[in-house]
Amino acid sequence: MIEQTAQTVANCIRARSHWRLGRQCASWRCAKRTLADRYAAPRRGVAAVEAAIVLTVFLLILFVMIDLGLMVLDYNLLCDGAQQFCRQAIIHGSKSAPQETMWGPSTVQGNGGDGSQYSQSFKQDLTALPLAKVNYKLEWTNGTNRPDDPVQATLTYQYSPMIPFVLGNKPIALEAVCTMAIDH
Repeated sequence: MIEQTAQTVANCIRARSHWRLGRQCASWRCAKRTLADRYAAPRRGVAAVEAAIVLTVFLLILFVMIDLGLMVLDYNLLCDGAQQFCRQAIIHGSKSAPQETMWGPSTVQGNGGDGSQYSQSFKQDLTALPLAKVNYKLEWTNGTNRPDDPVQATLTYQYSPMIPFVLGNKPIALEAVCTMAIDH
């Protein structure tokens, strides 16, 4: 009995060394798992669990970065639109050419999708934003539209995050303000 057990252990050890060397053992006892193999088996799923945890964190960080990038893109477009809106306002002052309509000096407010001459001035700069969600405000801070008086253009937009549980459920208010002196 002891000799049989010793022989089985020797066959299993030989089988393990053969397996490591890439050889096959003809003994049926080589197919038996050793005690060490039985205890090593539960570790097989550890890599899958670790991969699932790391992949989840990685994807969350990736989507948050994409969401923040889209918000910065929208803010950048809003700033460009406010600058173009202000440029149009400074050439529509009290001394503007007769073929141009005079803007101001009363404050003008509206929606980007209303089709007015005001919204048309910044429409081409807001290509990625829905114009119906963009609000504008144009005000002459000194109350006049004479040359060298300041005019201020403000565009606002409510950004809705893709991942609400990270950046919050409420829309994030983006506002771009541009102030320039009236040219003519």
